[in-house]
Amino acid sequence: MQQLGIRILMAGMAASLLLAACATEDTEVEPNTGGDAATTTQAGSTETTAAPAETTAAPAQGAASIGDTVSAGDMAFTLNGVRVSEGTDFSEPEPGEKWVVIDGTWENRGSESESVSSLLSLELRIDGRSMSFTFAGDENGSLDGDVLPGSVLSGEAAFVVSVDATEAELLVSVDIFGSPAVYLIPLP
Repeated sequence: MQQLGIRILMAGMAASLLLAACATEDTEVEPNTGGDAATTTQAGSTETTAAPAETTAAPAQGAASIGDTVSAGDMAFTLNGVRVSEGTDFSEPEPGEKWVVIDGTWENRGSESESVSSLLSLELRIDGRSMSFTFAGDENGSLDGDVLPGSVLSGEAAFVVSVDATEAELLVSVDIFGSPAVYLIPLP
């Protein structure tokens, strides 16, 4: 009986991998052409932002940048900005670390509600290593929840990185069965 259960589990895993490998959704990048990125300083944080994207043309090669929109199917994600959080009165980064907070917007261009999860959809990498999520305590909204048809969900997600880090890749899985889009972002 136990062998039958293992065989069923293995068949299910094989079917899942086959579906993921056969996904046909391509991720498009809609570059930001609205202006240059700007760095601003707020009390307790440094932020890098860009003007919203104004075009839907995808570049032939390369990664997305702050302000660009990536899309697959009916869902789209825009990276609005990146900042460093100094923490709150209750928590702060450990020595040698900083908390990088990304600000993004999910857009549902379809006719059905879509659920999004930052844990499943976002990954910050530095030198090929995945960075850990954290709760900085001063995030403005969350990138987790339901996105109703024709609406948006904006918020922030925080990651723990080394204070020496100056550049990162943000991998965004707009479609969980497709390849993630990659943003190359300077870290403040």
